[in-house]
Amino acid sequence: MRYLRIIFTTFLFSILFGNSDLPALAVLDFDFQKNSNLEEYAPICTNAMISGFVKSQKYTVIERSELDKLLNEQKFSHTGLVDDETAQEIGKFLGAQYVHVGSISSLQQKLIITTKIIEVSTGVAKASEVFYSSKDIENLLQQLEIASKKLSNHNNEIDFTGSKGFEPQKIIESGLDKKNDLKDLGLIPIHRFYHKANKDHFYTKNPNPKGKWTNQGIEFYAYPEKVSGTVPIYRFYHKANKDHFYKKNPKPKGKWKAQGIEFYAYPNEKDGFVPIYRFYHKENKDHFYTKNPKPKGKWKAQGIEFYGMAEDDYKIKIALLKQSENFNKILLAQQENQQKDFDKYRRMKEDDEKRLREEFNQKIQKERLLTNLSIEERNEQERLLKQEFERKLKETMKDYDEKLDQETLARVKSEKRLELITKFGEKMGGLIFLNQVALDMSEEMVKYSLGEPDDIKLDEGLITTDKYYTYNFKYLIKFTNGKVTEIKEL
Repeated sequence: MRYLRIIFTTFLFSILFGNSDLPALAVLDFDFQKNSNLEEYAPICTNAMISGFVKSQKYTVIERSELDKLLNEQKFSHTGLVDDETAQEIGKFLGAQYVHVGSISSLQQKLIITTKIIEVSTGVAKASEVFYSSKDIENLLQQLEIASKKLSNHNNEIDFTGSKGFEPQKIIESGLDKKNDLKDLGLIPIHRFYHKANKDHFYTKNPNPKGKWTNQGIEFYAYPEKVSGTVPIYRFYHKANKDHFYKKNPKPKGKWKAQGIEFYAYPNEKDGFVPIYRFYHKENKDHFYTKNPKPKGKWKAQGIEFYGMAEDDYKIKIALLKQSENFNKILLAQQENQQKDFDKYRRMKEDDEKRLREEFNQKIQKERLLTNLSIEERNEQERLLKQEFERKLKETMKDYDEKLDQETLARVKSEKRLELITKFGEKMGGLIFLNQVALDMSEEMVKYSLGEPDDIKLDEGLITTDKYYTYNFKYLIKFTNGKVTEIKEL
């Protein structure tokens, strides 16, 4: 029976992969939260990852129709939740070296995508990517394309042995360490209160203000101190109207009494932050600030006052921050292990060299004591023994030198990656490590990734300044106000 299985697996491998020298990869269906509206995203994610892996030319990707047919015949389930052990079993059956699994979950209005590649021979996740995306299909496809590129270069990644992956929902549900989390992000919650008698909305960093205020929750997050690019948001109070007013302008018109700076916020669009709209209720003489551009009631829109971070974005950012911290811990542990391996091979090299020299000297002494050869014959014998010793020593040292070179290269790569991630963040730092370019990268990031451009052109407009980098006279990268806004092939 075992013989028949070997023949079948060999036959199956030849059907699926032909004679390709590339490692075989099976891409399983994405899992998704049950009883949710996420099912429609599963085939989109699966097909996008297949397309990305094919484009990478790093794998022989199993034909989808053949995979479905064979797995259905063998009554394997590759839809719904597939754990690492089941994925490994499927990979062994197909004769694939790697299996890709992914899952989709949601938090508020965001999609959270977890994706990883499992090595079939060990069952270890060799690389993983986690990101969150809006439910906009175009944005999701862009994120998946980046993820497939990073996973396709997993030989440059660290080994995630023992890592359980990224589960932001579980991090959030387990409760956030508010004090440390706020310190890490530098943000503070701005609470919204309402005074029923005065018909007044009040926004403050104080969670327990004095007076008959009804807590309506956290409206957004802002900064307690000035951060680059932020401006102070002043708080005012109108005694006659019993109305609180918040504005970038330190001297608004009217009988407003200044109550100081309440917080700092971005005056213009900022990645990860949402507009905070200002409204006014004429009858109640009340100013209202909210993320919602169309609140219920007789509110007159007065435009965007500033930009703050929404509650769901804040939670995801915290979860990603925690994952980044875990990632850095894994990376540092990997570097320590690499150093230990390097030191181990170096000691083994020194010990083997010492042992071989001692064996050689013992052989020489033994030959001198046991033979009655002439001086010429003895010298010739010693010459041959020395020649054999040097050949054996050279071969042994060569093996160790190759291992030490590999360990040194792995350590240098690991240190370089950590340096880039520390400087530019996990997402951008990881892309730069792979010599890739992405939208929103700065000029400095692109130069780190690709080096100095072959040509630079400047286009100064009335409002924006565009700059164009050309690489190998083949790729054109457009910057608008210092950020990458377009990448195209010439």
